[in-house]
Amino acid sequence: MSWAETQHILASPTSLGIPITSLAFDPFSDLLFSGTSTGNLLAHYGPSLNRYTSALAHGTKTKDSRIHPQESVRGIVLDERCVYSVGDGSVRAQNRRGLCRWNELIGANNQSLKLSSICFSPVLSSSDLIVCGSYAVPQPDPSSADSILVLNSSVGGIVRRGTSDAPLSHVRRTNRLLACGTSNGQVQLRDPRSLNVEHRLHAHPGGLIEVQAEGNYVWSAGWTVRLGHPVPEPYVKVHDVRSLRALSPLPFSAPGGPALLAIHPKLSSTVMAASPGGQLQVVDVNNAGSAQYFQVATNSYLSSMAVSASSDYMAFGEGDGSIRLWANVPPGTDPTSAGLRFAPHIASPPEMADVPEMLQPIQWSIETPLSSIGMPHYTETLLSVLDYSHYSSSASPLFNPPTKIDPQVLSTMRSVDGVAYAPLPRHLRGKRNQITGQGPGGTAKGDALKAAGLAGGSRSDPAERRRIGMPLFRSEREKEQARARTNAADSQTLDTPLSPGAEFAISKEEIRGMPSYYGVKTIQYSKFGIEDFDFDFYNKTPFSGLETHIQNSYSNAYLQSLHYLLPFRQLAEQHCLNSAHETHATCSVETCLLCEAGFLFRSLDTAKGQNCQATNFFRALGNNERAISLGLMDKEDSPHADTAYSNLIQTFNRFVLEAVSQEAARHAERPSPGQQSRRANPVSALFRSAVRTRNVCSTCGFSSDREANSSVVDLVYPRKAMSNELPPPSDFASILKVSLLRETMSKALCRHCHTSNSIIRSLRELPAHEDLPKALSINVNVHTAEQLAYWIDGIGPSGSMQSTSSTTSSGVNRQTFLPPYVAVDVRTKDDTNIAWRRDPNRIRHEILSVDELPKPGTLVAIDAEFVALSMEELEVRSDGTRSVIRPSRLTLARVSVLRGEGPKEGTPFIDEHIHTREPVVDYLTQFSGILHGDLTPESSKHTLVPLKMAYKKLRLLVELGCVFIGHGLKKDFRIINIHVPEHQVIDTVDLYHSAAHPRKLSLRFLSWFLLKQDIQGSSAKNSEQGLEAGSGAVEGHDSIEDALAALRLYRLYENFKRDGRLDDVMEDLYEEGRRVNWKPPVQPSNSSTSTHSLPTQVPTGSETLVPITAPSQAWPDLG
Repeated sequence: MSWAETQHILASPTSLGIPITSLAFDPFSDLLFSGTSTGNLLAHYGPSLNRYTSALAHGTKTKDSRIHPQESVRGIVLDERCVYSVGDGSVRAQNRRGLCRWNELIGANNQSLKLSSICFSPVLSSSDLIVCGSYAVPQPDPSSADSILVLNSSVGGIVRRGTSDAPLSHVRRTNRLLACGTSNGQVQLRDPRSLNVEHRLHAHPGGLIEVQAEGNYVWSAGWTVRLGHPVPEPYVKVHDVRSLRALSPLPFSAPGGPALLAIHPKLSSTVMAASPGGQLQVVDVNNAGSAQYFQVATNSYLSSMAVSASSDYMAFGEGDGSIRLWANVPPGTDPTSAGLRFAPHIASPPEMADVPEMLQPIQWSIETPLSSIGMPHYTETLLSVLDYSHYSSSASPLFNPPTKIDPQVLSTMRSVDGVAYAPLPRHLRGKRNQITGQGPGGTAKGDALKAAGLAGGSRSDPAERRRIGMPLFRSEREKEQARARTNAADSQTLDTPLSPGAEFAISKEEIRGMPSYYGVKTIQYSKFGIEDFDFDFYNKTPFSGLETHIQNSYSNAYLQSLHYLLPFRQLAEQHCLNSAHETHATCSVETCLLCEAGFLFRSLDTAKGQNCQATNFFRALGNNERAISLGLMDKEDSPHADTAYSNLIQTFNRFVLEAVSQEAARHAERPSPGQQSRRANPVSALFRSAVRTRNVCSTCGFSSDREANSSVVDLVYPRKAMSNELPPPSDFASILKVSLLRETMSKALCRHCHTSNSIIRSLRELPAHEDLPKALSINVNVHTAEQLAYWIDGIGPSGSMQSTSSTTSSGVNRQTFLPPYVAVDVRTKDDTNIAWRRDPNRIRHEILSVDELPKPGTLVAIDAEFVALSMEELEVRSDGTRSVIRPSRLTLARVSVLRGEGPKEGTPFIDEHIHTREPVVDYLTQFSGILHGDLTPESSKHTLVPLKMAYKKLRLLVELGCVFIGHGLKKDFRIINIHVPEHQVIDTVDLYHSAAHPRKLSLRFLSWFLLKQDIQGSSAKNSEQGLEAGSGAVEGHDSIEDALAALRLYRLYENFKRDGRLDDVMEDLYEEGRRVNWKPPVQPSNSSTSTHSLPTQVPTGSETLVPITAPSQAWPDLG
């Protein structure tokens, strides 16, 4: 070898005096990457080291900038997709142009952990990155502190963690193990999968300076101890990881000892060692006596070193911020003419910035007219061109001269510290933030907004929305139908709205355009909330859809595909509905995805075309740490928010199948009473197949088999055929066969003939036909335009959000669902309460006896209270109007179910507070009666159960055919995320609603007027709970009180209807409601009794009240 310096540059104009802490050659292009001590990651192109990119990779000023305001680049590794770098407290992935793919802030959660090294996993076909570090603050128990982390290179989440009994300074990969250098001079050999320490190599007693590994060798440089002081050891220690023994050390004659090591890429037994002073030694471990010596003419000291994958170049980083490039050529020879390059093969040049076209010179003089000088000609409309009608709105100052300030305002204006104040005149009240004027070209007020598409929400003209195919709100539709009935007009247009996709049919010539029914359908929110949106406008089939306005709705189509996979649907529903019975064991995991999938599938089955939502499933998904680390939660503030949905849904598929398989296996490991062995895992039997991979050595022909289980098949597309080759088959069956067999060729050590870099051919063997899984899950793996071309011909309009009639879906073969086994546990010894300090005096329910078990048609009264997990997001326009961007997210906090018939009618048998894992932003105490601490096991004094347990009880009542009585149950059931068929719901909102009056009456007003009882205050509820004023009594709703009032109203309704007095009562209701403004009169504050202000005239027939046994005291603890 003959090495000579060919280039010496400053890394960047601003890097003078900033040490180069890391260097790495790109094995896939002619790029050299360098990292500085200030966190900058730079790239230089070609042997001349032209500047390519520069980015601040670590130490970015974010919310956590106070944690790591400045980080050094500790290591750089590259693959075909990204450049990965590690800083003191973060790991970053970017493309070669400097654009960030993901950035994992390790220091945000562990401020004292300082990362120091990075490498790839030695496991073939693995996408893991391994980083290690040490703690700046000594830990009380070092063996329990995470010192080595495994990250997913695709999304950046932490996959696994490992501990170390000593601080880690280096991590390198060998053929099959990880070599981790520690501060005490040892090299730990770890298993890359479990991160457990398999062996230890004692290298240097005083500590390590540098560690490198390649193949089966580990090289290290470090310190020794003499007279109690650390001294650089003048040797390069070499260890063979196959025999776990030390080879003969390589002497290093330069003063200061070796500090930098690099392995020759083509000669794995040759090492290049350099000292900080610039002395370079190239030596072969098998021939230590024939070393070569060179001197780097450094101006300061060497801080980093790297060798290109082609072994033609070496790079040295210096402490003054400069980079020296050496080439394997005689001195004075041009490396470019010698054909040297960075990459081991001829690589395509990296993407460069576009070079602007040079304009042709124009010969002109002072007499040349300016009109003869040409201007750029554009054949397409520029993106900066705005339509004239969109230039401004009526509130824009463009084309609208500023309005003069009213003289009365000017006359009363006062100035304080440069700010003018004036009271609003009487004649301007009610007109704040409203501007009148003309738009561009004389456009009237509001027309410009409509032309720009800014006039939306519930204030748009219903006729205009119907014309363009947008659905009316339910409240708007009811008003128009009532108006049509009043005017005796034909209401056919209201019953047959225009399909949103009817007028947007496309032809084959327009296939490149986006059909309207594939576009985003925004769910509009009226003042009545999401319940007012007409989902039936888009779906007229008996098949239910999932709502898309909630987070993680990108997986709705995947959940629907699992739902229509009949075997999986049946086992999920059976898993969630099983109870503690002689032959069935219940699932006690609160965040079980298989249970939540079963609940969701059951709702889709019973909804019969009505919309459903997967809120509970996604809530359980959000509590799964692995799902969060994989970036499956679709949140705007997530570090994985820029991940393509095509990649995200494939990761979601693999995760869900693995998670539900583990949950089913855990459930099957517990044998039921009477069984001697555990049951088989049904999910594994459905999806998983045992795959045997045969590895054959091309040198000796030795073959070995390895078995593994797989639940997902990733498609492998054929490569592009060469000019002298026949094109490979491109049909789906052929691609699937190649993906199942997955034949690969790799270089590795043969354990039979001990040939290094032997070509190993790997091929899977397909199992027998009867051993194949019943369902095959396939990830299509479309990442390029060539791969997408295989699917273009098969793409159709299925799955679009367009109006679909029942006749268009009649060809779907929907198999009959067989209901799973359902068992009811009536044993009183099983108490699901998880509150640590439950007060027996607050137990107000009495569980059902065996004789009271529900049957189809059994009446029960129900009411629920909720708390807010997120607040409502509003957009306030300049004219003062508001529109809801995202409604508040509520969750169940308390549910009460009362007996609706029998001798104990009105007695609750379910009264439970719900434990929630998510943070509550508002307890809504004024409406829910829930206080801080009522929903946590440590402080709650009520009966507290997990959400899953309460949901299973309600689901069981629905399955048994119970009829629910309540007030406003549609919204309650929607938030609970449970579907109840319409024939099982009796809602007093609808019972006491007149078609001639659009207003719906509140439960409090109905109870005050009809039952002579003022509910939803502190007096009634606190008296029932035995609370006195000043002893924790609170205002708010009480679910038992509300459910009991709804039950009494239903009984009263039956009397009115039987006696034929319902119409008279309804007229009296609305007349009295208008008189008192629909609210019961306010109780005087000095009243000491529970008497309430009642209407002066009792409505006809309201004297007769049905006696109902109501709980007047706390119930004893019976369960």
